[in-house]
Amino acid sequence: MEFLDLDFQDALSWVSKSVAAIDACDLLSPSHVFRYEDGDIGTCGAILRVAALLGYEVSETQAEKIAEQLSASGVRRMIGELQQRGVIGGDGEPATFDPLTHWHPGHVGDGEVGKHARRLSPAQQCAVLEANVGFMQARYPNAACPPVRLPATIAFGRSTGASGYCRTGFSYPEDGATWTDDDLAIVDLPFQNPLQDTLNLTLWFTPPARGPSFRLSVNGIACAFRDYARHPGGPTSLDISISDPRLKGATRLEVKLEFCDLVNLQELGLSNDARRLGIMLSKLTVSGGDEGTVMPLGNDAPSPC
Repeated sequence: MEFLDLDFQDALSWVSKSVAAIDACDLLSPSHVFRYEDGDIGTCGAILRVAALLGYEVSETQAEKIAEQLSASGVRRMIGELQQRGVIGGDGEPATFDPLTHWHPGHVGDGEVGKHARRLSPAQQCAVLEANVGFMQARYPNAACPPVRLPATIAFGRSTGASGYCRTGFSYPEDGATWTDDDLAIVDLPFQNPLQDTLNLTLWFTPPARGPSFRLSVNGIACAFRDYARHPGGPTSLDISISDPRLKGATRLEVKLEFCDLVNLQELGLSNDARRLGIMLSKLTVSGGDEGTVMPLGNDAPSPC
């Protein structure tokens, strides 16, 4: 973003294209993905692995020579030579590159891994995860969205990046909200600073369900059971406000939604959608607000089923 003077969306688009190319290579032939954070890029061992993958026999001496040429100092020397010959531009022309090696004036960075945590906002980091979810799950299974700074509102619609906080039991994001599609759905939300006030959730229901039977719990503290499936004419949306002294000071919220009576619109003959839909989570706000339906907390809330 900074070196090539790209805005976030343009940079994300290029990253996603690179990810798609890597995934395509995996499908076409055996491949090996090297990760900078593993610390073995450009080592003799890495050169030998590439050679083996390509079917070449390379001695350790040859691998060491190649590794030296591809080291940070070796590449800097080559870039300097290319600049002197006029093949690529100076430091002020980052978009120019050598067509043979694809090296450009800023090709060698400072070697630091993890700068994105300082350069990108939490929402931008989540957007990167969401846009490349398959790649991230396959190669970075422990990757998670970064902690949010309170007060904050997390929107769970398409292109918000918030799907990274949906640990399990959620479908793909849609306009304005994300459906649950299992008996148990969990939102895992870490904070940069401790929780002080209330937690508000906005849930949507759609006919013919009128909302299934469900139980909500936060950090193991069970909320009152809500049974909308058995009350025709119930609301199509619900704002829930939760306030409990046991939540004060929390630096992470685990929000669980447990369901029964889940709806399969395909079985009902209403659509081709075979998902077992519960509710649509629209947004989660952690602030000092007091609006909405207050749900009393207690450890003895009944099972929804």
